[in-house]
Amino acid sequence: MKKRSSIFKSLIITMLFVLSLTLIPTTIMVSAQTNINNTNKNVILSEPEQQPGEEPGEEIVKPVPPADLGVIISNDRGGIIDTYLYQNLCKAYNTYYGFTTKDDGYLTRVYTNMFKDFTELDLSNTNYLITSLQGLGDLDLENLKVLNVGKNEISEVLSDDLKNLVSLEELILYDNKLTQITIPTSLQNLKKINLNKNYISKIDLSAVYNGEVYLSFNKFTSIYDVTLPRIFNTTNLYVELFNNNILDADDVYNAEYVEGAQVNIELGLQGYGLNYKVNDNNEDKVTPIISKSTALKFYNTNKYPNMEVRIYNKQTNELVKAISNSASQKISTYKMGVGEYKVEYYNSETNENMYNYKDEFGSAFKQHEGFKVVPTSPSVKLIIKGVEYDEYGKFSGTAKAVATNLDDEGEIYYSIAGGEWKKGTEVELKRGGTYDISFKCVIGEIGSDSSYESAATSKFVQQSLNPYIPDFVMIIIVAVVALILFGVALPLIIKISTKR
Repeated sequence: MKKRSSIFKSLIITMLFVLSLTLIPTTIMVSAQTNINNTNKNVILSEPEQQPGEEPGEEIVKPVPPADLGVIISNDRGGIIDTYLYQNLCKAYNTYYGFTTKDDGYLTRVYTNMFKDFTELDLSNTNYLITSLQGLGDLDLENLKVLNVGKNEISEVLSDDLKNLVSLEELILYDNKLTQITIPTSLQNLKKINLNKNYISKIDLSAVYNGEVYLSFNKFTSIYDVTLPRIFNTTNLYVELFNNNILDADDVYNAEYVEGAQVNIELGLQGYGLNYKVNDNNEDKVTPIISKSTALKFYNTNKYPNMEVRIYNKQTNELVKAISNSASQKISTYKMGVGEYKVEYYNSETNENMYNYKDEFGSAFKQHEGFKVVPTSPSVKLIIKGVEYDEYGKFSGTAKAVATNLDDEGEIYYSIAGGEWKKGTEVELKRGGTYDISFKCVIGEIGSDSSYESAATSKFVQQSLNPYIPDFVMIIIVAVVALILFGVALPLIIKISTKR
């Protein structure tokens, strides 16, 4: 019995010895690692967990704020005028350097040098609060390469706002209310400018020779409102203009320097109007209206060869037309029948919608929520004494205005001086005076939500007060009567009165 107990004790002692040999190195390693972390606790932010098969990751070094913050910039007309810009600049600084309200370095004021070491500054996604960049030029941003102020309410960007961004490579201003922007010539390093989803109708790119400019979903109606740079051997510019209303780009699109890709202009489908954020209330959108006689144009795209534009009937969701690059011609035209339509962009190979709301450049392919095609406006002639005229000055005699329906559907209505619309194709001009006559073609019940009504064709005409006698003859007759009255009748009356 004693022998068995002795053997059992020996086994327990042996197991405890082996276990101690295993734990001691581990304890030493943990202790050593703890000492390392304590030594570098102000340098190492975090060390990502190493995955099987991966090499050890590099240490992430906490950025150090500039020792000299410079002078304070005020939040008023003498400094940064927009309060939300001011607040978000402070927020960007504190977030970057990891400051909280409890830290000594936490800033609530803007200083000239606080961003001197920044290479990227993101002021987007503020819930559309920033309305101006005035005062941004007072900051030291000479090392900044990317400025993102997308998704705000900025209506104008002046040269002074950007003048100090000499290292800037990417300027992001998509989804704002910009009507104009001046790009300083000092920004020689710009490689990408994103101005998608704004209200711009004219822009000067004469100082931008290289890089990419995104101008989709704006208010352009003519390609000549985009001033392009002079072409040099080193020019390599890409301009994207999807979802605008440009129909006069044929000559520019076919130009030799465009063909040679020194300036690559992407237009896609044009001509169906504009309906993105037309007023201050984002929920209110005005459906663009185009005439049945207006031809949509599709300009072949080089960057997106698999892009397919699909036009659907808005009421039935039926696919009406699918448009893509044409092998036989660079520019194709299409006419739509009367109705309401919507436009979507797809990749023809994958059948996937090309719009990605998270992609600031993907707004080029945003669904066009609706456009309305109405009848063609009627032609109107003035018939004076049996002769047809398009326009005529003041006339005498009877006349009439006659409207002609240029489509094979709908009925003609007329209105005089903005009065009630009445059905009819002719208006007789029998009484002298001034006439403002309008005609339009209507499908459905006029004035109803379901009707399709053309734009009005108006004529402004003047008819002599006496439709049978020209005005100059009337003047002569009145003058003769006046002479007779004052030269003969009046002296006779005076003579008779004197005799009495």
